Order: sequence, then C-alpha cells, then structure tokens
Amino acid sequence: TSGNDCLYVEGASEVLPSSVAKVTFDDDKSKTVDFNIIWSSSPDSFKYSSYISKPDLIEFPTEVSGQNAYAYFYPPYNPDFQASEEEKPPLLLKSHGGPTQETRGILDLSVQYWTSRGWAVVDVNYGGSTGMFLNLSTKLS
Repeated sequence: TSGNDCLYVEGASEVLPSSVAKVTFDDDKSKTVDFNIIWSSSPDSFKYSSYISKPDLIEFPTEVSGQNAYAYFYPPYNPDFQASEEEKPPLLLKSHGGPTQETRGILDLSVQYWTSRGWAVVDVNYGGSTGMFLNLSTKLS
C-alpha cells in the first residue's frame, strides 16, 4: 500500500517474523530515508535472535526419474549447548497441507522451538507445491 511519501510492505525473512514495515522516501521519491517495522507478528522474537537456526535449501530425488523435491533444513542451534561430534540429532520432518500451499524459509517459531532444543528440522516442499520454483530461483540468484 502506498501513501504520499511512503509505502507499507509486508514481509518476513529467515530471522524476522511476518511484519509490516513503513518505507519513507525523500521529496523526490527517489531514495529511502527511513525504514521502520510498525507491526510484527512476534515482536518478542528479536530478543531471542541468538537462538535462531537459519535454513538451508536442500534438494533430493523423488520416485519420478529426473524430478527433484526441495526442503528447508534447519540444524539444531543453541549457543548455550553443544552436542559431541559423534552424536547425531533427532530429526523432525514437517510436511505442509497440500498442493496449494508451500513452505518458505522464513522465521517459524514452531521450528525454532525444536532446533533450540537439539532437534534438526526438515520442512518439505514436495512436488506440486505452490511457489516451489520461485523458492528455488530465489535461492539460486
């Protein structure tokens, strides 16, 4: 949504929850002069940023020859604890609800709950997921 000297955008990232930001422009509307998050779905998440596990996009083969599926892998992460090198973490596998949905590599506190407690999480975008190719091209660019 745009205003006279600003616009409002909705977005999220791997470390920021779904939020609305106000972007203010100079008089010529050619440069940004201010950027403020004016609403956040989880404003307290900023306090815990040191515990956030960042996702890696992974690719794996499917049963269809030559066709791959994609997922986000979140390694366990907690700066207060470190497992031994020989120990492998338990793995939680998530799958979204259907072909009109997709998973995105944005901050999901339900994933972070597990990763901060020593679990690895894989959030799968199986074949047919909406936006699957957008996610891949975004990661590759």
